[in-house]
Amino acid sequence: MVPLKYKILFIVPLLFVSCKPKQVITEKISSSSDSSAVLMLEEVITQKEIQIISLQSELNRFEEENLNLKSEISTYEINYDTTQPINPVTQKPPISSEIITKSNSQLEKTLNQYEVLLREASIENTHLTTKNINLQLIVEAMKEENKTLKSKSNPGTQLKSKLFLTGIISGIMICVISIMIIRK
Repeated sequence: MVPLKYKILFIVPLLFVSCKPKQVITEKISSSSDSSAVLMLEEVITQKEIQIISLQSELNRFEEENLNLKSEISTYEINYDTTQPINPVTQKPPISSEIITKSNSQLEKTLNQYEVLLREASIENTHLTTKNINLQLIVEAMKEENKTLKSKSNPGTQLKSKLFLTGIISGIMICVISIMIIRK
């Protein structure tokens, strides 16, 4: 049977050598979550770019309609018969022919509504572009941060390995010294 002194001498170094491996796992998880955030922000940027492209195509369509509707012309022409006597009620000669083209005032109002939509879409387009630029800057900053995190050597793991080695060496030294003391 092994004496109690030897048991204590072997148990004490084991207590000094034990480490906390949970911290290493936590550091690896945090660096991988940064990469997922970058990917998520890149997806948001592509969605915003698609929105901007669709808004620009709608703007172009509204501009074309606007140009087509403004090019319409309305006319109003009256020809009087001057050979006849003047009408005493209207104080004008009788009408021989009359050409009337309807006014486009209602169409102009719808054009104005489209122009308001055009202005609103332009403002939204500017807003989305600003958001897009901000998101791109955030993504670039996160990429740089990830690069620096990956390029840096992890001081925690170096410290743990140094502590582990010193624990083993000190444990061996304690065992050797205690064996020498016991033999004397």
